[in-house]
Amino acid sequence: MQMIEFTVPGPPVPKERARFGGGSSKRPRTPKKTRAYESRVGWCAIAAIQKARNQSSKSVWAKGGHMAAVLTFYLPDERTRDVDNLIKSVLDGMNKVVYDDDRQVMGVITVSRVDKHEPRMDARVYRSENREELWRHFQNITAKMDEAVVAHG
Repeated sequence: MQMIEFTVPGPPVPKERARFGGGSSKRPRTPKKTRAYESRVGWCAIAAIQKARNQSSKSVWAKGGHMAAVLTFYLPDERTRDVDNLIKSVLDGMNKVVYDDDRQVMGVITVSRVDKHEPRMDARVYRSENREELWRHFQNITAKMDEAVVAHG
């Protein structure tokens, strides 16, 4: 199993609905703010993959196989956000960088918190050719999260 970690600095940006262009354009366009955030996610992921490759003599990351992610969103304020759209902007930003297609992602664990001083998104992405191995690892992560919730009431 392989894992990369990276941080996208700045406030997380939820995926906005595509807009239809004016005039003769009938094709939907992803809003600029969303595209910019997805691009930042991609560049941060590329840097994490490159760092992992530089620290290991063996092949560290391949886009094939099964993926799972743990995403922590540190939001700049208490306003509620649509978590589905936060996840979507990150998954779309990692598409063609971390994996070939987001259909490879078999699970996502998401936590959101407030950090007024340093809003960001932290990602841990796990990859394995063996779906069962990844599933067991993901179950261990969720069990540890459950234990932490119970311990802190």
